[in-house]
Amino acid sequence: MILGYSFWQRHFGGRPEALGMSVVLDQKRYTVIGIAPADFRLYGNEPDVYTPIGQDTAAYLQNRSAHPTGVVARLRPGATLANAQSELALIGRHLSEEYADTNGGRTFAVEPLRPEIGDVRSTLWLLMGAVSLVLLIACVNVASLLLARAVSRDRELSMRAALGASRSRLVRQCLTESAVLALSGGALGILLANIGIRPFVALWPGSLPRAQEVHLDWRVMLFTISVSLLSGLLFGLAPALRSPAHGLEQALRAGARTVSGTARRLHSAFVISEIALAVVLLVAAGMLGRTLLLL
Repeated sequence: MILGYSFWQRHFGGRPEALGMSVVLDQKRYTVIGIAPADFRLYGNEPDVYTPIGQDTAAYLQNRSAHPTGVVARLRPGATLANAQSELALIGRHLSEEYADTNGGRTFAVEPLRPEIGDVRSTLWLLMGAVSLVLLIACVNVASLLLARAVSRDRELSMRAALGASRSRLVRQCLTESAVLALSGGALGILLANIGIRPFVALWPGSLPRAQEVHLDWRVMLFTISVSLLSGLLFGLAPALRSPAHGLEQALRAGARTVSGTARRLHSAFVISEIALAVVLLVAAGMLGRTLLLL
């Protein structure tokens, strides 16, 4: 027999000496010849032990009219489901001709093996929606702070422009700053996710199919970095486009003593819009979270 990984850990303490040992199952003695990988599952479940079907002497396995066995197979390199279906259809036709009484009208159906995840898809999409709304709240807040900082940096940016910095150079500087901020936030998010993923899965309301397989992989890392970078560039664009290109003398004379009426009105309007949008997004995220808990 081959031991399931969890069974091996529970009853043999994960000791390599389990190989070659004798185990009694259903009053029969078996020799352990291997340990299944930790992540090996069949239909989403992890059996305790695996034994060759030829060793099973159950009566129903000797009855041709019974069809109790399902087969899971791996396609050989280069093969397709269509190839497998055509080969098995031929085998099924030969069996139906040879055993017309038990196999007449029967054949084999080839389907891709998909894990059973129930109706959790809609729940996870709701969670994704709530997370996206929270991300949007954070982006709007950071964009407001960056715009406020850009207003206070009018003199600095004007000085840079007066010293010869082009508008594109100022835009690149602002976007670089926002990108660094976004990537730092993304890295912190990955760290918190790595710390909190196990408690989150453990505290999931209800049962979560294949919970033991939930982990951070390279796709999650790539998605996080991409979203962080896109968010930083997108929401850092407003202060970047505000960099001065005209009226440098007036900006330098004004210094940091006052903020122009136009800038103040723009900033006030942006802050009001940001607060209103944040409230709407927060309410929407809360409703999605409540729906998630109910599901």
